[in-house]
Amino acid sequence: MPLLQWKDKHSVGIAEIDAQHQRMFAIMNELNDAMSTEKAKSVLEGILERLIQYTATHFVTEERLMNEFGFSGHDSHRRVHEQLAAKVRAFQADFHQGRVAMSIDVMHFLMEWLEQHILGTDMEYRTYLTSRGAK
Repeated sequence: MPLLQWKDKHSVGIAEIDAQHQRMFAIMNELNDAMSTEKAKSVLEGILERLIQYTATHFVTEERLMNEFGFSGHDSHRRVHEQLAAKVRAFQADFHQGRVAMSIDVMHFLMEWLEQHILGTDMEYRTYLTSRGAK
């Protein structure tokens, strides 16, 4: 059973964002599966890098839409993105250098962040953007 399962409650009502969130769920599940089956560190590093790169692409999409539609919370949302990116990059560097291992705690952090970000922070722009025509 996947670590993360997409449910209707995760939808922000914007097809592009929902598709990206679903892709992030899939990559997280892939990372969890690789960790659970004790794949080589290089495999885990590759999946983690894909997750980081895809998340960065997703953040650009969200920020573009917030800016395009004049969402007043754009700056604070961008700061949340920057904080997460910094934390994950620091973990990635530590993992690469062998200072930390991919663990249940790390997976829990990533999973919790993704869930909380979608259900909390992302829902803040949902009504605003969809009421102005974002689909």
